[in-house]
Amino acid sequence: MGAVDILREEHTQVARMIACLEAVSSDAEARGKLNGEAASELLWLFETFVDDRHQAKEEGVLFPELLRFAGEREAELLRKLLDDHELEVARLSAMRLNVLGARYGEPGCVRDFVQQARAYCDLQRRHMIQENLELLPMAERLLTPEGDAEVVSGFDEIDGVRGASPDGVRESIRTLCRQLGVELSGAGA
Repeated sequence: MGAVDILREEHTQVARMIACLEAVSSDAEARGKLNGEAASELLWLFETFVDDRHQAKEEGVLFPELLRFAGEREAELLRKLLDDHELEVARLSAMRLNVLGARYGEPGCVRDFVQQARAYCDLQRRHMIQENLELLPMAERLLTPEGDAEVVSGFDEIDGVRGASPDGVRESIRTLCRQLGVELSGAGA
């Protein structure tokens, strides 16, 4: 499996996580109470799988390889995607604070969590679409077979030192989808 295929598979998992976060936030808005356990599990997955693993693969392995061959337009896209990553981290941090506040009965934390979750889902979805439509085709165009092999090796190294196996992460996501009633096929299966 090449680098682009790995990232596409990870985007499928991220789409499922987004669907789960939307389910948790819709439920919280309707009930005025947050499912703190599911919200905490999702934030942990976004922090460890998306931020610590997926984005590390892009920022630390793929982007530097692409920059070797990128023109100004491609380099600008990579800068934009890096900016999105920073915004995603800030939104996750805000959601984390609101989960804790909601668990301790802080007024307004459920509402604020819902607002942050929606903004995060919108940002993450837009970002993923841009990656699917622009970044991945760019990678297919610019990566040499040797470069692709180096990128995949870098991805494997990140997976090896970043905790749970990719299969374990996928199973955690499937479990959450089942618990929250999120259709796997409708969430980027």
